[in-house]
Amino acid sequence: MSRRTQPVALTRQRGFSFFEVLVAALILGIGVLGFAGLQVRALNSSGDAHFRAQAAVLAAELAERIRMADAGETVSHVAYENVSLWDPGTTPVPTTPPSSWTLGSNTCIASSVTGASCNEAALVRSDALEIRYMANRLLPNGNVSVRACAAGSTLTCVFVAWREVDSAACDINAPQENCVSAQVLF
Repeated sequence: MSRRTQPVALTRQRGFSFFEVLVAALILGIGVLGFAGLQVRALNSSGDAHFRAQAAVLAAELAERIRMADAGETVSHVAYENVSLWDPGTTPVPTTPPSSWTLGSNTCIASSVTGASCNEAALVRSDALEIRYMANRLLPNGNVSVRACAAGSTLTCVFVAWREVDSAACDINAPQENCVSAQVLF
């Protein structure tokens, strides 16, 4: 039998068939889509972690201010538990940063108490306006509330929430997403 008359089925095949290339491209495409999905999920988790860290810093800042004011016997921590300070319907969130207070002249300066002496109410209002301004700027729909952790408790709780969560609905005993709390012991 000569080479020219050899059957076609017995010759060696070279290269890939079109079907094999399509299957390989499909498998590669599924892998790339899976990787892209993981990247999107990682970015969302990173954003949530950033907001949680910002909220934790704000809660710690306010808790420290409350503790220092109470320790200096300038202000009782109970003054910070005034609901109207934290309610945007009663006290609107400032759109410009409140000016800071000058400790040397013992004067609290905020947008509503400019030049007034720094009494308990002015100090608490100044802290509330400043923290609420920062929460609104650093977090999407950021809001803050302060209340007693439990009736008759020596703990004051600071709650910072963002997105659709209202800080007044946060519970120290039932942690939830988009809500951070800090406790101040007196």
